[in-house]
Amino acid sequence: MKKNSTVRNKKSEPSTTGSQITGDFTKPTLLQFTALQQAYDYYNQELFYPIFAEMLSPVMLSLNDNHRRSSVGYYAFDKYKDEQGNILSLINLTPDYLNRPFIKVMGTLVHEMCHHYQYTLGVKKGRRTPYHDKEFARIMERVGLICSSTGKPEGKKTGIRMTHYILEGGVFEKLTQNAPETLQSPFTLNNNFFKRENNSNEEKVKMQKQKIKYECPVCNTKVWGKPNLEIRCIPCNTNLH
Repeated sequence: MKKNSTVRNKKSEPSTTGSQITGDFTKPTLLQFTALQQAYDYYNQELFYPIFAEMLSPVMLSLNDNHRRSSVGYYAFDKYKDEQGNILSLINLTPDYLNRPFIKVMGTLVHEMCHHYQYTLGVKKGRRTPYHDKEFARIMERVGLICSSTGKPEGKKTGIRMTHYILEGGVFEKLTQNAPETLQSPFTLNNNFFKRENNSNEEKVKMQKQKIKYECPVCNTKVWGKPNLEIRCIPCNTNLH
């Protein structure tokens, strides 16, 4: 049963009552990752099993900022294990890109699922390499995604850095167009946060530019301060310039 939950809603004027919104948002983490897990299960059952006659094994799913990579998602081989020795690989989606159209977000998820298929069930299974080879390109084509280094038809189909484009009328496109609404992430990134962060960084740079270096001509002591300050070095009894 859906409820009305009070959430923080920062406005220009202070509010003591919060903002009433429709939906049970008492456990937003579960909502977000339930949608992601359901998306994985959907494509596993409706895409991979009908095409390859095999189900993908479970993976750990995450939504982490990807500062070291410029990719929209990635696959990490055998990232986690439990006390019984079970090993799970990781599929991560970069949150910045959740604001893209739903079909593109799902395209990234399925791209990484193809990595998992090759690693666990492919001809070259167990091969730990980020290289997108011919086998991977064939797996992608069978599910309706075309490997391309540029994201367009003229791009290379193999290499380290690889994206894709969606095959028009392909099985992935048709499945995604008919996908349940429950697969869509209930939360996307708050663009206002990035605007505030960028404005804050610009202010810091502006303040830094307003500071200049003063140096004692005798002992070379250095300090930073606003322009046109009169600063004196007491031990040397002289002004800093």
